[in-house]
Amino acid sequence: MNFEEYRNRKAQAHQRRPATKLAGETLGRAEAVRERLAPTGALTFIEGATNVDGGAPPDTHGAIGLDEFVEVTNSHIDIFLRSNPTSRTSISQAAFFGYFTQGLFDARAIYDSVANRWVITSEAFPESATVQNMFVAVSTGPSALGSFLIYTINVAFNAGDFWDFPRSA
Repeated sequence: MNFEEYRNRKAQAHQRRPATKLAGETLGRAEAVRERLAPTGALTFIEGATNVDGGAPPDTHGAIGLDEFVEVTNSHIDIFLRSNPTSRTSISQAAFFGYFTQGLFDARAIYDSVANRWVITSEAFPESATVQNMFVAVSTGPSALGSFLIYTINVAFNAGDFWDFPRSA
């Protein structure tokens, strides 16, 4: 499939999505997302994580969604409310992914505005020459404070390989 076909299929998929009510109007899903993300004229600053448990570098990364800003470091996942930036929920990566065997690092957070879901990834240091896990968490709803489906992938394709800093976004 070439780029033009991809763009046409994506446009058709957006047209088939159900309309979303926002502020008393009926808008398409993409228009509703743009409306909610539009600047209000006042800037809000979120200080972000200041304690990264001594990990250096902290490898900070973040994404902003409709209602939250998610920041990830090598040690924690922090969720800030856009409506109240001083409200912060912090959880260790180990607790979030339910994995305590090896340290986790190089986390990434992405907000998918089309699916209205969060995706958080992280990889672990190798357990052995043939086991190194990567974790992918996908929210079950639009809030990063809700539940996630968590997938574990063994990325040690060849004995002794080290999976480090894979990125698609």
